[in-house]
Amino acid sequence: MQHQGAQLDIDKLMQRAQTLAGLTDFGDRWFLVPLGRLIEAINAEAGLVDADSMPVERIVHALVDRLRLIQALNDEPAILDERIDVAGVIIGLPRTGSTILQRMLASSPQLTSGYWWEVTLPLPLPGEQPGDPRPRQALAKEMVAGFQDTVRHPIDVSRRLMQAMGLPFTIADEVAIRACLAANERDKRPPHRYTAEEFGLTRAAVATDFSFYTDLYIPAGGTEQRA
Repeated sequence: MQHQGAQLDIDKLMQRAQTLAGLTDFGDRWFLVPLGRLIEAINAEAGLVDADSMPVERIVHALVDRLRLIQALNDEPAILDERIDVAGVIIGLPRTGSTILQRMLASSPQLTSGYWWEVTLPLPLPGEQPGDPRPRQALAKEMVAGFQDTVRHPIDVSRRLMQAMGLPFTIADEVAIRACLAANERDKRPPHRYTAEEFGLTRAAVATDFSFYTDLYIPAGGTEQRA
């Protein structure tokens, strides 16, 4: 019998979002139908360890964004009158080069694209004044700084985290972590290579399953299939 795991409830997720955002108005609730289907699938198939896991937090924060969107539109209805000329939208499966393609095109003086802080924090924070996104920019810098701190000062970060867990940070811990870092230097890691057969699949079956995508976006003969 499959373990169902923690079960999610839409009303509770929405209440969590309202508490985080300090807002209550979700606007038109058209999104409840697709959200309900997602929650049904998660409850039946995901086997969540708990209802606070990272995928669930992403759902909650999407609901927070919904609340902030409705608030922003209520505060500044002229937003709906803004015109944005979209030259193109880049989409792609993971590891297909879509990120570098976006960066190349964004570097053109004829085009612009969303900054990381705009994409990560697309909606005004509480108290943010129209035309002044500095609160979001500052928050984004803090988020980046957390990652950079781990990269630049891995031992210090490890020490703080272990101490926060109530554990002493010993010489043995430092030696082990330095050995881990040395073994995982980027240049020492081999490239990833996968075959369909490793996952119980065949290349023909994968090609058939994803033909809806490749037929639209990959011209015939335009790319070479590799195992």
